Amino acid sequence: MKKRALLFLGFVFCLSSGLFAEETTLLSNLKEILPESVAVELLEKGQLEHVMIKEKNPQYRFVPNTPLGKEAVDFWDRDTAPSFIDEVLFLYKKPALAAPGADIERISGIFRSISTLEGIPYYSKSKKKELILYEYSYVIDDPSTQNKIPDPTAESVDGQVLYALQKDATFGETIYRYRYRQAGVEVAFFAQNLTPFYVAFIRALKAEGLKMVFVVDDIGEAFVMYGVIRADIINFPGVMDRVQMSFSSRADAVYRWFISQFEK
Repeated sequence: MKKRALLFLGFVFCLSSGLFAEETTLLSNLKEILPESVAVELLEKGQLEHVMIKEKNPQYRFVPNTPLGKEAVDFWDRDTAPSFIDEVLFLYKKPALAAPGADIERISGIFRSISTLEGIPYYSKSKKKELILYEYSYVIDDPSTQNKIPDPTAESVDGQVLYALQKDATFGETIYRYRYRQAGVEVAFFAQNLTPFYVAFIRALKAEGLKMVFVVDDIGEAFVMYGVIRADIINFPGVMDRVQMSFSSRADAVYRWFISQFEK
């Protein structure tokens, strides 16, 4: 019995040592692109969020020190501050070890699979239940003609621009422009609305009043997804709060959609 107990303790020690070594390596890799305090907190919690409302000089906390991380922050006129900013950071540990950038083509394909956004769920904070984010979602040839076309996933991703027609459960039918970037082991999409958002016949957002960026860094054993949603929402009673809550739920929905597509 004593020998078995010692063998079991030895097994547990080896297992815990291996897991500790993996966590140490991952933390080291995270610190290469994130501030140390953010890397430690992200490894512990798995996701972080920072919301800024009506801040004249917004201070971003989670921006990766990477080319596309810096472009994400610059995707807004620095001379003006949007009324709402939602900054998020997610960590996804891959089921198997891989070299940095090994899944970059899969990432770029998922980001351009606009049709797979149709029917994705999100949690409505205002209604306190899970709803469908987009009733339909597909790529169109041009905002003027709006002819449906297949997801253009076979083309080179860097610099690609496409247009999408999406019916939002909260804001109705909207046309978006998506622009894509790839640099090294990271891929990003930059999206903005080309048509206004309405809430109960009130124009909550003008055209190009919403800008979203999501960047995925493939660091090998994990993905780091950085997202920032910025919106210049009309200051109207009831509208501001509703739009803010809706956008705050979208970042999580996009992350879950991305992971669900990756795990297929």
